[in-house]
Amino acid sequence: MILRSSILISLFFFLFISCTYAVDDWCIEDPENPPCNGAPGRCTINFNGDLGGFVDDYAMAESVIIDDSNRNRPYIGLYASICGYARVSGDARVDQRAKIYGNAQVYGNAQVYGNAHVYGNARVYGNAQVYGNARVTGFGSVYGTAEVFGDARVTGRARVFGTAQIIENAHITENAQVYGNALVSRRAQVFGTAWVTENAQVSRRAQVFGNAWVTGNAWIYGNSHIAGNARVFGAAHITENARITENAWVFGDARVYGNSHITGVARITGSAHITGTARITENAWVYGDARIYGDARVTGDARVSGNAQVFGAAEVFGDAQINRGRIINGIPVNHVRVQNVLVINHQDGIVIHSGLKEINPHFSARAEACLTRLKTQGSQEDCSICFESMAPMTVGINYAFTECGHLFCKACLDQALTDVSSRCPLCRTQLVKGECLF
Repeated sequence: MILRSSILISLFFFLFISCTYAVDDWCIEDPENPPCNGAPGRCTINFNGDLGGFVDDYAMAESVIIDDSNRNRPYIGLYASICGYARVSGDARVDQRAKIYGNAQVYGNAQVYGNAHVYGNARVYGNAQVYGNARVTGFGSVYGTAEVFGDARVTGRARVFGTAQIIENAHITENAQVYGNALVSRRAQVFGTAWVTENAQVSRRAQVFGNAWVTGNAWIYGNSHIAGNARVFGAAHITENARITENAWVFGDARVYGNSHITGVARITGSAHITGTARITENAWVYGDARIYGDARVTGDARVSGNAQVFGAAEVFGDAQINRGRIINGIPVNHVRVQNVLVINHQDGIVIHSGLKEINPHFSARAEACLTRLKTQGSQEDCSICFESMAPMTVGINYAFTECGHLFCKACLDQALTDVSSRCPLCRTQLVKGECLF
């Protein structure tokens, strides 16, 4: 008796499955691979009379009664499937071969189509669109008029909204938010509690994470990283292998690229360019049309602005201020203005102070190596008084480096201070003859 009952139950189950997945059921594209992994369900009809997709018995597609029969209120395309405990409602559209499963919900006027999957506890609503091979999962949310497509992924508790676009192989995960008109694309990643908003773009393997914000018209791309509490906004561009981290800000029309690092509470703004392996850190600011590149370092409370250039192995730190001119490989040339402390050659250890009488009336004890090099190699620039090349030092020809940071032939400067004025020929700073170095 028990054996007979088991046979009858098995036969009934077989007939039920066969009936559910008959070859001619309109929403069963491949009977060998039925939708929802073979879970019991039904092929549906949409409110407009179109043949609809498959809905698992445990899932819910909101229905309306038309001609005494239940029809889908949301539009479910012919080969789309709603599985598990998923919910699709309102005027949503799930079309083509899209799949909604797990505890996911799609509602409002949202659209999910192509080969897109929405699953886990994800939500897609408003006027959002998810399509292509995109995946929205975890507790991720896509709403507003946002679009997620290509091979993009939105996971964790990430949110994408506004008119944002997540495309190609981009990943938005953890507690990240992307909104406004932001665009994240080409394998870029936004994660942690990072925000990308307004018209910002993050692309080409770039990463924005931690508590970082990227906003305005900023562009982040290449292999660059924005992390910590960093802020990038305005029309700033961060590219190649650049790193913006800790509490640093980059804004205005600034450009940071190469292998450069911006850290601490540093600020980069205006039309400044940072490149090479440059490092801007602590409380330093670089702005105006300044250029920092090579292995240069700007740190402490230093300020580099105007048309100033710092490159080679130069370092600017402490309370130094440079607002024009250049520092090349540690040698100040042109119209460099220095206040407080400037280290101008890291390798040879020269330290120059303004306030010479109170702080340091001569070169530091480590200046001998650099002085020897100046005697043998000279400077790369012409003297601003005689316009002659500053050739290697010879008998009777020396250099004069002023308190205000300008380099001259010593003979030229002595004559100018004696015959013309006691002020610097370039910046008009008051000078005292005999207190110029070299």
